[in-house]
Amino acid sequence: MKLSVIIPARNEFPNVVHTFYSIAHALKVEGFSVQDYEIIIVNNCSNDEKYPQRGTGGTTDYLSTRGAYFNRVIRVLYDPIAGNHSARNKGARIARGDYLFFSDAHMSYEPGFFTKMMKAVDESGGLAHGALQFMGAYPPVS
Repeated sequence: MKLSVIIPARNEFPNVVHTFYSIAHALKVEGFSVQDYEIIIVNNCSNDEKYPQRGTGGTTDYLSTRGAYFNRVIRVLYDPIAGNHSARNKGARIARGDYLFFSDAHMSYEPGFFTKMMKAVDESGGLAHGALQFMGAYPPVS
């Protein structure tokens, strides 16, 4: 497996659903197959059952009933300790990818982002941090 994306999430429904689809779409456009990546959502102490009557509430409940969960594109891990540090470490421990990417649960990625990050890691021999100015940073000044 090439890439593991680890997403700590606490009370992030429906944002985490949009983040999942953004990652899956970007990777599909980049030429990844579903065997090339996994998305690990670490649910750390969520209590956001927003739509229990429809069965679609909760940070990971909605995604856990979808096809991507059953073919292991999505892996869900529950962490009883609230905090990104614990969730990221637990997600990294079970990750199977050659590359680990940590994402927030309320992000969007354009196609090409993950390929650029893996290239940067290869070229630098270590860590890389992607610039996400299209996600709410100040607009470019001309």
